[in-house]
Amino acid sequence: MHTPQSSYKRIPILLIGIITLISILCIFFATISHAAPTATKPTPTAQPVQRVARPRAPTDIRKVAVGPAYMLGVLQNDTLISWGDNRHWQSTILDRYKNTQFTDVAASLNVAYALDTTGAVVAWGEENAYNENTVPIIAQSDVTAISAGGRFCVALKIDGSVVGWGRNDYRQTSVPAGLANVTAIAAGARHVLALKSDGTVVAWGDNRLKQATVPQGLTNVTAIAAGEDHSLALKSDGTVVAWGSNAYGQARVPRNLTNVTQIAAGLYFSVALRSNGTVVGWGSNSYQAIKFPIGLTGVVSLNAGNVNTVLGMSDGSVKTFGATTFGALITRTHTVTPFYSSTPTFTPSNTATN
Repeated sequence: MHTPQSSYKRIPILLIGIITLISILCIFFATISHAAPTATKPTPTAQPVQRVARPRAPTDIRKVAVGPAYMLGVLQNDTLISWGDNRHWQSTILDRYKNTQFTDVAASLNVAYALDTTGAVVAWGEENAYNENTVPIIAQSDVTAISAGGRFCVALKIDGSVVGWGRNDYRQTSVPAGLANVTAIAAGARHVLALKSDGTVVAWGDNRLKQATVPQGLTNVTAIAAGEDHSLALKSDGTVVAWGSNAYGQARVPRNLTNVTQIAAGLYFSVALRSNGTVVGWGSNSYQAIKFPIGLTGVVSLNAGNVNTVLGMSDGSVKTFGATTFGALITRTHTVTPFYSSTPTFTPSNTATN
């Protein structure tokens, strides 16, 4: 039987239980209210990738002259490098030039030319009946640029005049009388182009395939290039004009080719560098000189000659294309990447003492 007295005895126990529960709840909520808020990671914002060209190192190649099976280059530190065919010692940089600084190079069939920082032209390689190795006194000072063709060379003087020497069977070294105000020169196999300060072009030498017949009305030219029997001109609007032999399509400029910044000509092919760092080639591809990899970008300089093309890249490296004869595609620097080449046997370099 349940009595009131027994109920009264249970009341203190119930109150103790309620008080204990309230205390636990108060402690729990107090802990939550003082806990540190959970950190929320901000959503990352995509940032554009900045592609900056690597600063030029002293051993990077600045310019390359392409011969039939050898190459001559000027490094960023104004010293020379050469590689390839050395049967006429054209790839052997003479010991007396080891402490000389250079600004330009040119390559004929078997004779190498270099322009030093004093404005003097020096030459070495094959001794032949055309006296290519004998640089005239007038080309031993005040020269600003050089270009070589088949067994001859032309030099641009600081006063805008041009001088030539070597083979002259097509009057390729007979500079037109009164030619002045020249800003650039380009030698083909047997003809020469000269760009004047007014944007016009003058040509002389072999004209059997009209390579020295400048198109009428050609103006606003900013650069020139000469191949075996064809000629190229780059205009200020980024378009290219070609004339001369078109036997291999070398003078047939691709449609819609625009935004061109540099041009070069090989034996029977032409190459153009566009402002987006891509290259376009047309003409003969017998030696794969214009077989560029799909997606190739980052090109900043362009050189070509005979059956080879040399591209300077934004990262300071150099890529070479074309014939592999005598190791013409390989240099002894790590910055050069050859394409379509076999492992060459290097010829002596920098060993001559005369």
